[in-house]
Amino acid sequence: MKRLLLTSLALATTLPSVGTAQTGLPGTRLVDSGTVVRLHLQGGSSEVGKLETALQPSSTVIRYCPYPAPPCSDDGPPVTERASGDVVSIDAQRGTEAARGALLGAGAGMGLLALGSIVWQGGASDGGSQMSAGVRLFSVATVIAVPAVIGMLAGSKGSKWEQVR
Repeated sequence: MKRLLLTSLALATTLPSVGTAQTGLPGTRLVDSGTVVRLHLQGGSSEVGKLETALQPSSTVIRYCPYPAPPCSDDGPPVTERASGDVVSIDAQRGTEAARGALLGAGAGMGLLALGSIVWQGGASDGGSQMSAGVRLFSVATVIAVPAVIGMLAGSKGSKWEQVR
């Protein structure tokens, strides 16, 4: 009898009560204030903002400033508060696509270099170019570097997002 009573007591204290509503953001990883987040809302829309307060599983309200925009202040936009129940999922910004853009640009530059090599070889009367090794090296580096930088700049505009809830 004592064993049954202890088992019942243990189950009653560890299992959640029937009908208890969950509050906060269960399953959410800790996200520091100042992090740019994308909130996916109940209606299917999304909002991007910079967190004013840290986000944690017990958070019942999410406080953020619209992003990109001036910082929230008396002169700027007001701090926005969103109830955690209105949010379906949350993504945190984790860098940009600059490295990917640079690799794609460098690949395009190498393609241009291959095309240029075919044109140079076909246009030279003695089967080769009359450029010195230094000029050739500079030309190769330029043809690869310029598209890589353009790709890096284009990729830096794209954000990488990681789901935190």
